[in-house]
Amino acid sequence: TGSDSSNIPNLSKSRDKSITLLPFLMLGNSIDDQRFIEGLIDEIYIDLGKIGELRVIPKMSAEKYIKTSQSLFETAKKLNADYIISVNGQKYRDLFRFRIQLIDRLNDKQLWSKSFDVDTSNITDIFSLQSQMAQSIVAEVEEVITP
Repeated sequence: TGSDSSNIPNLSKSRDKSITLLPFLMLGNSIDDQRFIEGLIDEIYIDLGKIGELRVIPKMSAEKYIKTSQSLFETAKKLNADYIISVNGQKYRDLFRFRIQLIDRLNDKQLWSKSFDVDTSNITDIFSLQSQMAQSIVAEVEEVITP
């Protein structure tokens, strides 16, 4: 008899893997901070879309759940996402700290996490910073999801 693995989805063969970026939780933010975050989110979505084996759930679909009491897993399940990128942030004066996690929803397991500390006091090109952060995040996510 042994174990039956027929219920376990083989994501690499059965269909494209799907991912959603759930809305940022930012503590202590102003309008300018929110614009910075929105730009970073947009850059992450753009870079995720370049991964051919990945179905990226649209930002507009994920945004419906910004102010709901649903858990990450409930939201990801409703969106039919295999993977979740969750980002939380804090700000103190000119310092941002972002904590990013990649979660495998199907196995209820954190696959990867990283923190970014950003000092915005001397930044002259915010767009370049957003692009660099997004590229770094997505490169590491891609390495984990599509080894």
